Amino acid sequence: MGERQSSKTMGIQRKIRYLIVSIVLLPLNISADDNLFIGLGVGSDGINALRISQQQDKGTIFNTSMRRYAEYGFNFWEGKDKNINSNSSNISISYSTILKKDIFYNFNINTGLGVAFLSDNKIGDRNLGATIQFESRLGFEYGSSNTKSIINLFHYSNAGTSSSNSGLNVLMINFSHLF
Repeated sequence: MGERQSSKTMGIQRKIRYLIVSIVLLPLNISADDNLFIGLGVGSDGINALRISQQQDKGTIFNTSMRRYAEYGFNFWEGKDKNINSNSSNISISYSTILKKDIFYNFNINTGLGVAFLSDNKIGDRNLGATIQFESRLGFEYGSSNTKSIINLFHYSNAGTSSSNSGLNVLMINFSHLF
């Protein structure tokens, strides 16, 4: 019992450190031209996600109409652990490079690849095998002059760097509004 409690306390301390680092780092790069997004998502095995992210426009790619963005994100995950009949949570910090291509009036398609650092290698019943995960995405965005909405499908995987690699898929809706 004492060992289990000690492990749980250590997990909480790690999550608090991730939260503090995220709160400090996220606002450091925000400028008036950046997009700050709030997202809600549902993942494999009933995992829920809350995401706060910031996208910075890095310009066009060569002489094409594709644009490149850098995204910094903070995720809070919660999942049901059926083995012990309780919820478990996880916090992650991520960085991704995103490519966006306009399809037609105010709509674009985007894809990206990045890395996420998790506070634990488990979310609910899902054993991700490692605390470092690759984050890939495919999304569709609609934007007006002051509002943007994105539907993303995220996939998290350790790319076989660990013997356990159950991966995680998350469907997420993100909103941004400039005031």
